[in-house]
Amino acid sequence: MSTNAYQYFQNLVAFIPPAYPPMLMPPSSWDNKAYVGAYCDLKAPLMKHVSRKQRESVRQARMPRVLEGLDYLGSIPWKVNTRMLNLIEELKQKGIVIGELQQKENMPIPSFESFFEDVKKNPGMLKTRYFDPTEAQPEDILTQAKAQYRNFRGRIEKKNAEMHSLRCDLAIKMAVAGDFKDEKFFFPHNVDFRGRAYPVPPNLNHLGSDLCRSMLMFGEGKPLGRNGLRWLKIHIANLCGVNKISMDDRVKWVESHLDDIMDSVNNPMTGRMWWASTENPFQMLAASFELVAAIQSPDHSKFLSHIPVHQDGSCNGLQHYASLGRDYSGGQAVNLIDAEVPQDVYTRVLEVVQRKIQEDAEITEEGADSELMARRKKRALRVKDVVSRKVIKQTVMTSVYGVTFIGAKAQIQARLYEAFNIDTALVSSAEEDEIYALAGYLADITLQSLREVFQNAKKIMDWLGDVSLKVAKEGHGMSWVTPLGLPVVQPYRAQNGYMIKTVLSSVMVAKETEDLPINCSKQKSAFPPNFVHSLDATHMLLTSLRMKESGLHFAAVHDSYWTHAADVDVMRKKLRESFVELYDQPILENLRDSIVSRYPDLDIPPLPARGTLDLKEVLKSSYFFH
Repeated sequence: MSTNAYQYFQNLVAFIPPAYPPMLMPPSSWDNKAYVGAYCDLKAPLMKHVSRKQRESVRQARMPRVLEGLDYLGSIPWKVNTRMLNLIEELKQKGIVIGELQQKENMPIPSFESFFEDVKKNPGMLKTRYFDPTEAQPEDILTQAKAQYRNFRGRIEKKNAEMHSLRCDLAIKMAVAGDFKDEKFFFPHNVDFRGRAYPVPPNLNHLGSDLCRSMLMFGEGKPLGRNGLRWLKIHIANLCGVNKISMDDRVKWVESHLDDIMDSVNNPMTGRMWWASTENPFQMLAASFELVAAIQSPDHSKFLSHIPVHQDGSCNGLQHYASLGRDYSGGQAVNLIDAEVPQDVYTRVLEVVQRKIQEDAEITEEGADSELMARRKKRALRVKDVVSRKVIKQTVMTSVYGVTFIGAKAQIQARLYEAFNIDTALVSSAEEDEIYALAGYLADITLQSLREVFQNAKKIMDWLGDVSLKVAKEGHGMSWVTPLGLPVVQPYRAQNGYMIKTVLSSVMVAKETEDLPINCSKQKSAFPPNFVHSLDATHMLLTSLRMKESGLHFAAVHDSYWTHAADVDVMRKKLRESFVELYDQPILENLRDSIVSRYPDLDIPPLPARGTLDLKEVLKSSYFFH
């Protein structure tokens, strides 16, 4: 197939209409017995990617509050932020690269001849752990150059494929936004097998990227009232990544940058472009448009605001583990207890990581007599000036969800490329080898530091894993019922798969039926994160029900809760009350009793000892969600 034909088919795929578009009327109420619904003609499933056993359990379950919460999330009206849509279209047409906006042209792929000319000028670029060009014969150098060229070319092709995929994804989102730009619309919500809620429309929705979220706003505005302007300023500070300071200091930070904000609003493409350098540039600019309009209005308290203002959990998975274990020290680290400024769990882990790196860097010549210790010293000296909160943040965040050493190494490796300013498409083999080794060293230290900081959380994770393994070895998938009555069944079984090659890509098709044996290792590793996900889903639905009782708009992206600026104070109170309501229940005791009653022959270990944390402290914690 020719290059032009290939590109034609790629572009055609980008404009296939979504199976489930946003709705122009509120979705129909969910009925777990019918299992499908929401749309008038289309039949969306209540749950996605679930086993037959779970589907049957859900049909028989009594879970009215789950359904009511989903119905309320789906009843919230949305509209397109046309100012942002038009600006993004203009930026895209001009080929301006910001955030997810990709360059219009692919990266050029040099010929082997030009690559080999560079090798002749700088043979050192071929050096790897296994090949030294200074000691090689000419024919060996040519062979190595060809091998590295294939690797180099493959990385550029991969980068080009990623950019094309992002362009196609953006084209679909903008096409949907264009279709609905003059309408008020709704996102019906369903849940995954753990109970986490998602909008059914897959492309343009508020779970999307920074750019995608910037094109959406509440379909009904609300006057800012007494505190709305303050929360709009705090929201902008949060979007800029300025969220490690007090609320008052965030307001002052925004006020000190009003000149930059004004310039961004008045000249988004021709001014200083300050907005483009922020952490969430498109959402920040959308909020800035609203902030400036409110400031310039005759009475900002009466200004009609449509922008959703967010309140995010503080490493929410660890908040749930600390609550399960009543862990006072862990609760302090993740803001379950009030403080003058938000406590940053990532910084706390970073301090331990830096201490361990410094210890390795100070290994004496006598202590470095072994190859292993000398290697640790060399790697510590290499990373000690670049390791940062950003480098370890993803690993800390995913640690509570069962990240493995391999996963942690991949996460840190990606951040090290950024820290060392290395383009992954153009990296040399020597640099690649070095970053790989440094990532392994840092991943090991980061996971050690996590175990040191969160000992109680680790005990609960270990208990959950041990129990699920015992159940799996009996030939059963781990199952439980959430505090709102949703039955959950882990679907992990052995797989039989085969590869199908198409014009566009190769696809692995896995045969996965409930007749296949249980995957014990997957059941064990997945249960702790899945159990916590089912609890954070419960907290979100409880909050949505309290917001419904108050007649207030509410949307959520898992542990990020959204409402109008005028209603943030109320939402902050409701989400704290919902969390305390959730953990007033004996969650772990109920889980253990359920397992013992269903599998009486299993030796289920006692629960880990709990700490002294009083969860009512959450009600007074300013930075529990912030």
